[in-house]
Amino acid sequence: MHHALVDGVSGSEILGMLFDTDPDGRKLPQTPPPNVDRTPGDWSLLARGLAGTPRQLTRAVTAIPRTVEHLDTLPTLRNIPGVGLASGAAHKLKTRNQDGRLLQAPSGRAPRTRFNATISPHRRIAFGTLSLAEIKAIKNACGATVNDVIVALSTAAIREWLIAHDDLPDEPLLAMIPISVRTEAQIGTFGNRVAVMIVPLATNEHDPLRRLQITHERLRAANERHQAVPADILASANHLIPPSLFARASALTASFAASGRLSPPYNVIISNVPGSPVPVYAAGAQQIASYPVSVIHDGVGLNITVFSYQDRVDFGLVADRELIPDLDRMTESLAEALAGLSDAVRPLAAGARS
Repeated sequence: MHHALVDGVSGSEILGMLFDTDPDGRKLPQTPPPNVDRTPGDWSLLARGLAGTPRQLTRAVTAIPRTVEHLDTLPTLRNIPGVGLASGAAHKLKTRNQDGRLLQAPSGRAPRTRFNATISPHRRIAFGTLSLAEIKAIKNACGATVNDVIVALSTAAIREWLIAHDDLPDEPLLAMIPISVRTEAQIGTFGNRVAVMIVPLATNEHDPLRRLQITHERLRAANERHQAVPADILASANHLIPPSLFARASALTASFAASGRLSPPYNVIISNVPGSPVPVYAAGAQQIASYPVSVIHDGVGLNITVFSYQDRVDFGLVADRELIPDLDRMTESLAEALAGLSDAVRPLAAGARS
């Protein structure tokens, strides 16, 4: 089961933890305090590490066959020289869908744009709200999903900003779309169950209906491939590559991407978090809106996160202030893109009713 996420937990789970559906609240169960052992010392930690070494080696060996073919799905590693070649060779041998059809590996490199550079300590944040009913009307008319429409609108806003700054690449931008791989049995448990999809955006398509169609097809293909990827691929990668080296490789890759010595692993982060369709409350006060603020990093200076709530969709755009000083322009473009797409699908909706 796959849901959009924040920190490995689906949006509905977060709201269930933080908010009530009744203004009077609820009575929380009493939980006993945890048993805390004494703080381990240096020698104790060393002994534990040595004792666990055989187990770590066993995990690394067993992780090789299930990890190598999927290394190209890990954004922090996919652009390291040699990773794509090894992953692609293994992928051709194994990765198929349930019908036995060979699934395409993520292809293409992220083109460099103005916001794919080293970020500064400064941020620019912009908020916007769109009608969920209007988005659903579009998805119904086109046979798409709400997520398809949101990604297509985000693509349109990014495209318009790049055109205005004479910076639109011929190649499609790549988006990193985080999703949760939390199963039904893991709902309500702690810990991250995180995976990501690398999806080409239709930034090089000017027609809004065609852009939505391409978005729908690419997201469906990415979901098909993701179904074939082990849900614990990040954990397996940590078994294959020691965590300290994995972290250093990630930081080094981001640094190279920001400096121009490597292509960025992706251009933008787009995350869609479905929220509650009914009003929710905190300490008796009703939540009115939910504007998310997320993160950016070197090489990827733009993040678009979306929360749906009742009949609205709230956008939170975060960017580096030096790279995108006019971020509010993108929120205006989101509204314009929705209006344009609504006009484009109106004949389709009318034909379906007749």
